[in-house]
Formats: sequence, structure tokens, C-alpha cells
Amino acid sequence: MSVGDPFRREVETLPEQFLWEPEARGRLAGEAPLVIGGMGGSALAGDFLALRLEGRRPVTVVRDEVLPPGIAADAEVLCISCSGNTGETLALREEALARGHAVAAIASGGELLERTRAADAVRCAIPGGLSPRSSLGYMIRAGLAVVGVEDREGPAVAEHLTGIRERWVEPGLGEQPAEAFEVAWLLHGTLPVLASVEAHTAVAARRWAADLAENAKMIVATWGFPEAAHNQIMAYAFPGDQNLRPVLLTLGEVRHPARRRRWEVTEQLLRDRGATLRRVADPHPDPWIEALGLAYLGDWVSVLLAEFEGLPAADLNLMNELKARLRQPE
Repeated sequence: MSVGDPFRREVETLPEQFLWEPEARGRLAGEAPLVIGGMGGSALAGDFLALRLEGRRPVTVVRDEVLPPGIAADAEVLCISCSGNTGETLALREEALARGHAVAAIASGGELLERTRAADAVRCAIPGGLSPRSSLGYMIRAGLAVVGVEDREGPAVAEHLTGIRERWVEPGLGEQPAEAFEVAWLLHGTLPVLASVEAHTAVAARRWAADLAENAKMIVATWGFPEAAHNQIMAYAFPGDQNLRPVLLTLGEVRHPARRRRWEVTEQLLRDRGATLRRVADPHPDPWIEALGLAYLGDWVSVLLAEFEGLPAADLNLMNELKARLRQPE
């Protein structure tokens, strides 16, 4: 993948997206529980919105075509589909309307935006032309506008993301090594295990897992601590029996003192068992911005890893085939 590769250019645009000013048509009430429905990259935008809205209102992210049981009768539903044609999200919208929920939409176009415009419901159009996984900033900015949150953090986010690229990636485009390249090379031919200890790093880990699957076509495991210490660390009980060498990546710094102590003991135990561990951190005082930075770093690591593996990062042929088969009559 060359520096001028179109998909690499998509990845580069994320900092600029947080300077984009959305024009929402209407806004949700902002007091009732919020359900965010989406799939893939659109659902990941919902995860970051939920993290940003923590403490303001209850938020549930739904990755399905039906609403889960127990959704409050007064809950508002925000449907996000970058393309506007995601079948599961369109079905979720129709069910939410049938159950009497207020429904808003975010899309670049397609059926979702068309139906929402026809109903004159709350909506926000995002710029098109990018893949869903490359439109994260647009969807987050649009979501904050739709739920009525004044977002003054865009410049701070853009600055931090630009710094991520400058610190972790750009040195590797010349003669000097860069850490993003080192992390990608470490994962080459392995089973990446993404470890998260804090809530905001768990969101970043989910983004890494999606990136590594979509861009580098890798199977990935995610471990959330302390729960993983009660089950998943047993995978290292007999490390000589591993068929594929796992590499444990710890995302972000551990902020809570009790969690830090628990993680440090766990980390040392795993090292004693021969585990390969690598901490990936670029701290920021705001956990939400730190999580976005880690997510952006995962974007870069995944496309660099695809280059090492000789794979086309932008290619989603298997997913496209699945969608095509689902459109065929039964």
C-alpha cells in the first residue's frame, strides 16, 4: 500500500472530520433513554457516542434488526447507517416506529435518509464517499448534534488525532522506524488478543478488533479485565500447546488504582508464562479523547498490517457477497 493509496487517504481524514460542522434537522428531546441502532462501523460510532453521553442519559447500542426486550416505552431511537441502506438498521427503524418510539436518523443518503426526510423526522446527513469504518468522525459529530449536545471538543480531538499520526505513523514513511509499524509487525502471523481494563479502552478495543478483521482480515480475541482473569487467562496455562502464537496488546493506561494493581499482577503472571505483551498507549486527560486516539491508532496499525500481509485493506468481498445473497428471494 503506497502513501498515495486511496484507502490510506480515507484513514488520514479522521482528524479533519472532527472539525466538520453538522447541520441537523431537529433534535431529540435529550432526556429519555436513548437507543442507538447500527451495524459495523456505524455501531462503533454509537459506542463512542454512548461513551461521550455517559452520565447525561441512559444509552443502549443495538446491533440487530429488532429491539431488545425491556426498552423503555419513552425511549428515543437513533438509527445510524453510513450508506443509508443497511438492512438490519432499516428493519430496526420500522419496528421502533411501530412501537411508538421517536426515531431519528444519520446517513449519507440511501433509503434511511429518504424515509426519514419523507416523514420530516429528526435527521442529519453526513458527507458520502467514504467507507463506514472511515466515517467515524462524521457519524459521531452528527450524533452529538442530533441528541442536542453542544460539542466544543472537536478541535481538541482533531489535534490529538493529528498528534497520533505524527508520533506513531509519519516517522515510518521516511527512514526512521515508527511505533505503529513496530506494532503491526509484532502482530504479523499471530493471534492478536486485545486487553482492556477501563471502559473507554474497551470501546477502543472493539474498534481495533473490527479494523483488524476488516482491513487485515485477521481473527482477533478481546479480553476485558478483570473478567478475563477469571477465565480467559487459562489459555496461557499450557502455552506450549498454542497453535497460533497469541500477542496480548494492552490498550491505554490503567487509571483506577485498584485496577492498576490487579492488572500489574496479572501482567507479570502472564509474562512468567511466556506471554508476549505490548502496551499501546497515548494518554490524554479526557478518557473519551484518549479512546478516539487509540481507535485511530488501530486504524493505522490495521492498514499497515494488511500491507505486511500483502492484503487489500479496502476489500470487503466476503461481506458484499453475504449482502448480495441476502437480497436474493428465498
